[in-house]
Amino acid sequence: FIRTFADLTNDNTIITRQLVPLVVLVGLMLLRATLEGFQRPRLRRQTATLALTVLGMIAMAVQLALLFSYQAQLGFVFGRIALLNGVFMTGLALGAGGIGQGLTRTKRPALALVGLMALVTVGLVTLPTFLATLSGLDSLWLEGIYLLLAVSVGLLTGVGFPLGVHLAHLDARDVLRTSGLIEAADHLGGALGGLLTGALLVPILGIADTCYLLALFALISLIPVVYAHNAPSSIPLERGYRAFPYPLLSWGLAFGVITVFVLFLLARGAEPGPTVRFDEATLTTVSQSNSFEFREQPMPHYLGSGVTERPPDVLKNTISLASMTVAADVRGYAGPINLLVSVDEAGILRGVRYIESDETPAYIADIDKWLAALSGQDISYPLTLENIDALSSATISSRAALESINRAAQAGGKAAFGKSFAPIEPVKAWQNIEFLMTL
Repeated sequence: FIRTFADLTNDNTIITRQLVPLVVLVGLMLLRATLEGFQRPRLRRQTATLALTVLGMIAMAVQLALLFSYQAQLGFVFGRIALLNGVFMTGLALGAGGIGQGLTRTKRPALALVGLMALVTVGLVTLPTFLATLSGLDSLWLEGIYLLLAVSVGLLTGVGFPLGVHLAHLDARDVLRTSGLIEAADHLGGALGGLLTGALLVPILGIADTCYLLALFALISLIPVVYAHNAPSSIPLERGYRAFPYPLLSWGLAFGVITVFVLFLLARGAEPGPTVRFDEATLTTVSQSNSFEFREQPMPHYLGSGVTERPPDVLKNTISLASMTVAADVRGYAGPINLLVSVDEAGILRGVRYIESDETPAYIADIDKWLAALSGQDISYPLTLENIDALSSATISSRAALESINRAAQAGGKAAFGKSFAPIEPVKAWQNIEFLMTL
């Protein structure tokens, strides 16, 4: 069970991104409750409202997923939509009027809600596997099973509604306002479930991953419920004054900023890494070697050997590597520039090829010709703009490209031949740009 969730969040970045808003919301809710002295009745109302919102979303999402699965298994659904939705609504009524009302009379309704959400989580995890086993059954059996599933979804959802209402009304002064919020939360969850499931989740993730994502939603919504049930009735902490006249707006801004920032970090982490492996044809063109051996240490590189064409019939060993492996911190206008650099054991630059960057295309339109002109350069000394013309309208990009070549040649020479190519002269402390800017 735990391994399923771990594999799901590790391998599926889309699902992880979908979890971010709810995780941030729960974290800020608990932080606010702690900072404001922890008023248990208020936190109970908030956690019950959140739980019903998630439960309403799960109910609508699972019902739509069942309709999609019904269509896939039986080939027709339009003639059965009314029946499936009807039995779903019947399950809602039975769950709310029967089981749910009975659970509200127990001494611990919060634990009953926790148990219900845990049962929903287990059901969502097992539902995809169960649906996959139905493919070989007769159509009559299939219809009966789907009707039973629809009733079960409605039953579980119906049980949760009176429990949430009961928790929200404990020690509540304004019952009418609380009832309206609870009702609105349930409808909001249903609207979100219908919109997200039909337009985003099932088309992108499929039915199985959608169920797993909803199970994670249910688990996360349990955290504030358990916290509100087990924490003390009050915490002796009070704010001295309100630093902002609209506290809900400030928390809303915090929610938006944190959510966007976390999503940005996830998106940046999901970006593919730089290209460090190349086919033999590309390596032959750049290095003029005939055979290559790939090595991972001390950085990914190719050792080449064979007879060169320029000059003819000369046996030269070469090393070819992507500049990003050793010069990722060298930046042009928009970031590092990845180049395939090849150097032979005599310190001659055999060739350079542009691979990728985020530079403006118009600025580096002629970079291939400019790099080709560098072939044959002796890199016993670093390449600089003092002795090489810069790429037109791209001085910063040109300087970054030359520095990347120098770094690649230096690291490659040490790794392959034990030689120091393009040595970097140490800068005196008083000449360091950071020192001068600080001064």
